[in-house]
Amino acid sequence: MKIKYISPFILLIVFLLASCSSTGDTKKPTKSSKSSEKKLLKLSVKVANNNDLRGYFGKDIVGLVDESKKTVSFSVTLPTGVTEVLILPLLKSIKLTFEISAKAALKVGNVAQVSEKTANDFSKKTLTYTVVAEDGSKQNYTVNVEFKQHTAPQVPTTYKFTRNNASSVSYTGQTQRLDMLSVIKNYLKNGDVGEVIKEDVLLNMYKNENNPFARDDLNKAGKSIASKVFAPDQDIKFYENWFKKAAEASKLGNQKQQASQGKAGIISRADASKTILVDKNGKEFTQIIEKGLMGSLILHQIFNVYLTDAKIGANVENTQLVAGKNYTTAEHHWDEAFGYFGVPIDFPKTTVKTFWGNYTNSRDGLLKVNATIMGAFIKGRAAIVAKNRSEINAQREIVYQTLELVAAATAIHYINDTKKAFGQSQGEVFHLLSEAYAFVRALQFSPKKKITQAQIDEILNTDFGENFWNITLAGLDKAKATLVKVYPVLDAVKDGL
Repeated sequence: MKIKYISPFILLIVFLLASCSSTGDTKKPTKSSKSSEKKLLKLSVKVANNNDLRGYFGKDIVGLVDESKKTVSFSVTLPTGVTEVLILPLLKSIKLTFEISAKAALKVGNVAQVSEKTANDFSKKTLTYTVVAEDGSKQNYTVNVEFKQHTAPQVPTTYKFTRNNASSVSYTGQTQRLDMLSVIKNYLKNGDVGEVIKEDVLLNMYKNENNPFARDDLNKAGKSIASKVFAPDQDIKFYENWFKKAAEASKLGNQKQQASQGKAGIISRADASKTILVDKNGKEFTQIIEKGLMGSLILHQIFNVYLTDAKIGANVENTQLVAGKNYTTAEHHWDEAFGYFGVPIDFPKTTVKTFWGNYTNSRDGLLKVNATIMGAFIKGRAAIVAKNRSEINAQREIVYQTLELVAAATAIHYINDTKKAFGQSQGEVFHLLSEAYAFVRALQFSPKKKITQAQIDEILNTDFGENFWNITLAGLDKAKATLVKVYPVLDAVKDGL
């Protein structure tokens, strides 16, 4: 069989036609090739993005997505004392955080949703979200909100908390520092009776160096007062300077030098058998240092350290136990704040107390503060165990407010006593005014204080003045009036304090 000749030109045409046919098979994308994925993967309420909820909830609220039922459930536990009626109006404008299928969009009705931006009304406790796939297909999800009333934690009658039949409370370090302060106070009293006190002894006690204590457990505690004092007081060496002046003045007192205007020395109180050591301005060393540390150590540690969000806030570990211990980090921090209060676990039933516990008890007759502060410490600790953020915050506020009130009331108490001694005994005036001075100064350590720093400075520097030899009744009255104005609850008892 013969093969006929085929023109190259014809072959070229056939090739081009075949090529065109192949190219023409490529089709434009159709609707069916777009993604049909339309799932609502995650839905939550970030408290930080919803200001109205911040005061009630400490953690974000996460919805439970049920893909089979196409529902999202929010189960919200209300804080103690907070009702659904109170919360519902706050849900009229809630911004949710969400995650959906790639290339999909989310809508409520016809309103496109932007995660963490778009607000919706949840006050009816239900809302429908629609996920729109890339191909235009849709899937509805019903979002429901359910409220549960918080079951109040069982609150013990004393500061006794256990886990697995063992105590979960520990504040040894705080007790040790209070004991160290007691030793410093007692050593300073030696100067009040004419004995020489030494600067290096005071510094060693303050810093817990060179085994300064009779108790070996304090020497080996690895704790000190100096390291925990309010930083600005550390910076200016407030207590180191007072130790130095006390030691120098004690040498004069040991030589029976009587204090006088511009001269440090010994001076008798109203009971002539009692004497105190004062500086050249009439300030009593024992009171300025002891009561001063009640503020810049004890109140500072309670207010500015252990009761802060950095120590007991929502982000502090409160589930896992500290390695080798029977408490969580948050529980331990609250315990340490309580430890600085310085009272037995069944206070005020048992009245053995030190420092702020002592002065709280002294003010209880008129102000009924014993049960208030102790109750707040106990309820706050129980709330930490129950992880009830709003209750923790509420009890913390009570501690702040009531301890500040005790300080202010005690300052007024000593102002009143100073007025009674005025013109009768210069030594008694110095003793009482030194206490009033220190308690007013202590007010500065609360970050939530009602009194301003300017008012504190006015009382200390002008009303009392740097030189106690020049104190006047008018200055005392003005200081008292300022305190009563700032703390009006004290007005009714101001003269009885």
